[in-house]
Amino acid sequence: MKYYYLSWDNRGNATIAKAPPGTLGIELAPKLQDRNELPFELLVDKGELLDYQPNTIAWPLMSDKLKNILTYYLTGSESLSWVNARVVTGDKSVNYYIPRFDKSLDVLDTTKTIFAGNNFVVKACISIEKASRYSYFSLPDLPFTSRIIVSEKIKDCVTLNNLTGMRFELVAAR
Repeated sequence: MKYYYLSWDNRGNATIAKAPPGTLGIELAPKLQDRNELPFELLVDKGELLDYQPNTIAWPLMSDKLKNILTYYLTGSESLSWVNARVVTGDKSVNYYIPRFDKSLDVLDTTKTIFAGNNFVVKACISIEKASRYSYFSLPDLPFTSRIIVSEKIKDCVTLNNLTGMRFELVAAR
């Protein structure tokens, strides 16, 4: 099985959803420990909203369609919850979702993964044996992270359904 980083597609001029000035994801994360909704709206000045929406917090911001695909492939043992986010553009308000990874999963081949201080993953190598039961997970980081990995099944489903705003980068696996 192949695994891919889920990344923002940075081709062209992407529409950016903006948090209030000075909002940092690292400072916001502890405030959302037991909440299921962002305490503010994200604003878009102009442009088309995407299924994987770039934003100034640099957290994964996902449309209903993308969330539904990911949820379909969850096994229930991922310990994943969703934080609701409102994105406002003009006179329209749209629901988006941010995944919160409530526990780290043992999915790395630690002999081939490159770590820095405090076990920070610099370059991941997925253990196919360990990860084979999951289709969607994050690197063992913080609960809110853009370092998300999806299986080839999810990549194919997203591509087949023409979801927008993302690209996939192959992750080393063995």
